[in-house]
Amino acid sequence: MSENRKIELLSPAGGMTVLEAALDAGADAAYLGMKHFNARAGARNFTPEELRLAVEKAHAKGAKIYLTLNTMLSQRELGMAARSLAVAEDAGVDAVLITDPAYLAFKDYFPKLDFHFSTQAGISCSAGVRAGRQLGLTRVVLARELSCEEIAAATNTPGIETEVFVQGAMCFSCSGRCLLSSWGGGRSGNRGTCTSPCRVAWTDANGVEDRPMSMHDLCMVDWIDKLRDMGVASLKIEGRLKTADWVSRAVFLYRSAIDGTKNSDELRDNAVSLGDYTGRELTDGYMRGQREGMTGEARRSASSGAPSTCSGNAEPALKVSADEDEKGGIIVHFLASSLEDAYRIAPQRVANPKRAVSVQTMLEAMNGMAKEMKISCAVEMPNEALCGRLLPRNASNQAQDALATFMRKMQKEDDGLPRGVKLPCEVEAMLKAVGENCPSNTCSFSQVDRVRVNWDELANAPEGMTALVCCNVENDADVEMQVAAVLSRPNCIAALPYVMYEEQLPYFSKLILKLPEKGIVFEVNSWDAWQLLKETAPSARFEAGPGLGVLNALAASKLHELGAECVAVSLEIDQEKLEWLCQASQVPLAMTVYSCPPLMMTRAVLPGEYGRKPFTDARNIKLCPTHEGPLTVLRPEAGYDWRNLRNSLVKAAHIVVDVRGAGREAFAKSGGKQDFLFNYDRTLR
Repeated sequence: MSENRKIELLSPAGGMTVLEAALDAGADAAYLGMKHFNARAGARNFTPEELRLAVEKAHAKGAKIYLTLNTMLSQRELGMAARSLAVAEDAGVDAVLITDPAYLAFKDYFPKLDFHFSTQAGISCSAGVRAGRQLGLTRVVLARELSCEEIAAATNTPGIETEVFVQGAMCFSCSGRCLLSSWGGGRSGNRGTCTSPCRVAWTDANGVEDRPMSMHDLCMVDWIDKLRDMGVASLKIEGRLKTADWVSRAVFLYRSAIDGTKNSDELRDNAVSLGDYTGRELTDGYMRGQREGMTGEARRSASSGAPSTCSGNAEPALKVSADEDEKGGIIVHFLASSLEDAYRIAPQRVANPKRAVSVQTMLEAMNGMAKEMKISCAVEMPNEALCGRLLPRNASNQAQDALATFMRKMQKEDDGLPRGVKLPCEVEAMLKAVGENCPSNTCSFSQVDRVRVNWDELANAPEGMTALVCCNVENDADVEMQVAAVLSRPNCIAALPYVMYEEQLPYFSKLILKLPEKGIVFEVNSWDAWQLLKETAPSARFEAGPGLGVLNALAASKLHELGAECVAVSLEIDQEKLEWLCQASQVPLAMTVYSCPPLMMTRAVLPGEYGRKPFTDARNIKLCPTHEGPLTVLRPEAGYDWRNLRNSLVKAAHIVVDVRGAGREAFAKSGGKQDFLFNYDRTLR
């Protein structure tokens, strides 16, 4: 064991009770969120007053508080995001975790705060860590799918710390690269409202049902000394939706592992008991370079502490209960942190028992309503007699309408940020600096001038369009073939991938060196690629692609300041946010109007037929697996198509169609008419 190197133990805190439990169990730091802009919107979270108290409690015990501001921001949210930084700095928060490039524009004006790249930023190799250092950050949270050797290489970067997840739930998709929840219903993991579609059952091509994307839970209790020896600064426990008891046990387990107060067998036994909460198997497979056998049906344990009527949250944002009054009426109580209400169902005859609804069914429906609105809810079931009492369906519907009104009040409450917060004058100026639309942004939906293709599918690219050629190299032969492909057609742009790993960096460097001298422009889709390009060919021209796609104009301007000649609009944007962005942007934008986009990209090996043929869920979403470089990419069978839309408020410099994967056949047959518009005709949550 390395006695001289201190390593931080970082705990989740979904609410104040959980924070107190974590500190009592020995956490060195805790990460938590406020009501907005954190990737766990379903947690209880903290008000500004509670945030200040949380900092006081932590600092009194010599611990730190990190505030998660790790979601993508729309144009109308920039002011609130800036005020969140001011509140954090005033409360004495030690650091904030960020993803959206707009925060990089604010960073220098909040000097008391350290800034960390969240795992949502998708940092997958040492180049991304160096990018964080270049951008003035003090820490990077590494992607969860890295091996021991890759973590060591990323951590070997002077001047910046790394943070590694060691316990808790894992995403099937690479960190920060999932669009599946958004695709299925506008609930974006990149906005903190993921509905976990990877956890549900899917049916393969043979009609066999399984949970091929439900990842086992992470457990790295055997790797503590190794991580410390590598120089990792912080060990992070996932779990802002878990109970105070679970968090306390998890912190105590890793405190014991760090301090060497328990032997290996005791540590493993305690780790297994943590897994009982979710009923999922535990794994350290990625750390060992293993990528098979990491998903599947959860086991169930009688000792599971997971609450059955709450969204896994120890401190639910909403509590619903019911009781009977002295006149035989039913009172349904709604309780939130700052709101309370009740709805009375008067005694009434049930004319048609077959159409009646029991009180229990009504309460379960209310729990489902809260889940749909991403409000963590605990429903307290009454006694058996009242649970079984029947109500006319209309009475039940009216009670549910009352709950819907109550939840809208919850969501329409003041954002909780003091209106008197004073922002630095430079930040105020940024927020007011909305000039005229960039003169380059003149093209509408139908004016397609670019096509995105994989390097070996360049023949599918329609003539007359600039081709965005997607490159992904793993050896010298790949480099030669893909350079030849890019140079085979005039006006190609070499698109670097969303994700690149350590072993690929030398080959990408070779590819990059061979192209700028030919006048080739690059597209970067990650901070990893941005840094590698700047190091390898500092004068190379580049654009920011959809892997760095934005929802707000300040993020676009920051990427432009960092060298991007054009910035891609986020693929999951909705109509309103798109209008706001286009009207405010002073930077050339690229907008994708047709695509079967990568909904997931993963290192995990899908079992059986799932990795070879399309598979579907209960909503009839069909995912088609392809293998691109080191990843399996899942695209929908049918894409979205905006080419027939008309909107004078939406203009971009470049209009892109993506004909990769399943999309090329549909594009060839398409006349520009498609029913599905992704999030354009709904609200991106």
